Amino acid sequence: MRKIFINFLIPLCVFLTVGGVASVVSLPKAVLLDKLLGEADIHILTRRVEENFRKVIMEGVRIFKGNSEIAHLDKLNLSLTLSGLKLKGTCGEGRLEGFISYRRNLKLSFDKFSCIERVGELSGEVAIRNGIFGTLNLKGIMAQGVEVESAELKFTGEKFEGVIKAMGMTLKGGGTIKVNRENPAESEIDALFKGDLGRVIVRGKLSSISVHVR
Repeated sequence: MRKIFINFLIPLCVFLTVGGVASVVSLPKAVLLDKLLGEADIHILTRRVEENFRKVIMEGVRIFKGNSEIAHLDKLNLSLTLSGLKLKGTCGEGRLEGFISYRRNLKLSFDKFSCIERVGELSGEVAIRNGIFGTLNLKGIMAQGVEVESAELKFTGEKFEGVIKAMGMTLKGGGTIKVNRENPAESEIDALFKGDLGRVIVRGKLSSISVHVR
């Protein structure tokens, strides 16, 4: 389930770089976006792109990490401001809104967002500074072949706690997550969730997360 952070943080941090560059050069922002995302092995396919001095609007968006599709959106808007980059995305009835400051602080809100691979639906709000703050509610998660019905997580910096429902069990617990804002895939997590019938251990870097059921 922690692959959610990979799917969002990598492209969003790269989008921040695009915002800083695009504000001072005259190259088309869609070209810069494609180049910088490509350097992070993130690739976007779109059905239609429109841009002006401060905004890029993409329709029919598919986002890939390597050869794997990680997300899809009906529409994605990126807008430059004096203090950072705003983004809005839609997928069916789901919504994503976010803001990335030039210091790489992020604020993200999700409302019935169903555009991420291996995640049925995502709702909640988080702020990412020197840690993660906020809450996320997830439904229909697939992680290493384990189906998680739902997860309710509350983040307070480097710590988080929550409730997971999986395999007919309700598990409670939490752990720590150390965010690497320069390379989100290298962020580290160590968590334990326990229930009456077993436990789930989530451990490792986001790029190579391991999930164990005992």
